Amino acid sequence: MKFIFSIYLFIFFTIIYNNSVFASSATLTMHVRDRYPEISIENNTITGPLIDIIKEAGKSIDVKIELIEAPFTRTLIDLENGKVDLCPRMSLTTERKNFVYFLGPILSYKKIVNFIVPKGNKNLISKYEDLLKYQIAVKRGTFYFENFNNNEKIEKLYYKDDENMSLMFANKRFKVMAIRDLLSLKKYFKKINFNEYEIANYKHEEIEEIFYAMSKKSAKLEYKDKLNFILNKMRTDGTIKKIYNNYNIKTD
Repeated sequence: MKFIFSIYLFIFFTIIYNNSVFASSATLTMHVRDRYPEISIENNTITGPLIDIIKEAGKSIDVKIELIEAPFTRTLIDLENGKVDLCPRMSLTTERKNFVYFLGPILSYKKIVNFIVPKGNKNLISKYEDLLKYQIAVKRGTFYFENFNNNEKIEKLYYKDDENMSLMFANKRFKVMAIRDLLSLKKYFKKINFNEYEIANYKHEEIEEIFYAMSKKSAKLEYKDKLNFILNKMRTDGTIKKIYNNYNIKTD
């Protein structure tokens, strides 16, 4: 009898243990790159409101977020193939809808695409049509605005990231570059002590919504709707605005 009771106890505690193991939190991978001030990467430390928001949302549904630094071109490929689960702050386009789900939006903001030119040459780009006159340096894979990305008459020079473009601009490889993250570019110019630049007269402005993207081929799609629900709740209850305020970033 004692032997049978011991077997029952063993089975009972084995079930409890297995349940606790399988109930442990899942992990979603998220590619990141420096998009100061919303994502800042310094000395292998990744910070910013877009990091805090997704981690807090994940914590609410017992999901851990693993951050992986990667260039955006690789992120796009890995999202298509399901090799990474998430990407922060992705612009919504028809093409991208084919391979990702858009979670959010977490907020709306005024997107400004500036064009950087050598100091004393702000008149170089004074209207949209002036973009046709020059080679324009851009970040590969970045969506600026429809009439820019889709206009094949605008000659574009493709670079990996803001850091690479800032170095090439300082070395006079081109006269004009398109930039979405002006503060990020200024940070890299400051690093190399370069200030021989200014913002051209022409700039493009539009209202854009900020989303997280989740790969349609992710192995963790069972968390998509839960994560989306929490992100929307965080927006409506003011949590997202509070997190941005913690970094002194205005969301109005």
